[in-house]
Amino acid sequence: MFLSRRAKLGERSMRIGRNRMSVLIADTQLKMTVGLMFREKLGQNECMLFTFPHDGPHPIWTRHMRFPIDIVWCDAEGRVVDFMQSVAPAGRLEFSGYYPKGRSRYVLEFNSGFVRKNKIKIREKIIFKPA
Repeated sequence: MFLSRRAKLGERSMRIGRNRMSVLIADTQLKMTVGLMFREKLGQNECMLFTFPHDGPHPIWTRHMRFPIDIVWCDAEGRVVDFMQSVAPAGRLEFSGYYPKGRSRYVLEFNSGFVRKNKIKIREKIIFKPA
């Protein structure tokens, strides 16, 4: 809990595909480590954006999370390289990461059901820009 208080997230209003969303920005190592830990929920039009300084197989874990999420990995151009749907929170002692099938620059975490509802597909370009 101490870490989550120290990792103040930036927040921006952005368009993601056809959706205007409030985006929590995780752009430092501390913010990326904490992510959505200990949060009770994401708002209906809210997501988290992890911005990495380089391409790589950036894993995501769900330790200390309280709700399922959809995870979308995008390359430097915003094209979807992989996604996972309805990823459940990890158990208290569990500590495994979820890896994409390709290299990514950005990772987006949404409420469970976002990928299905918005018909997200591999190689689709997701535009996340200021609204």
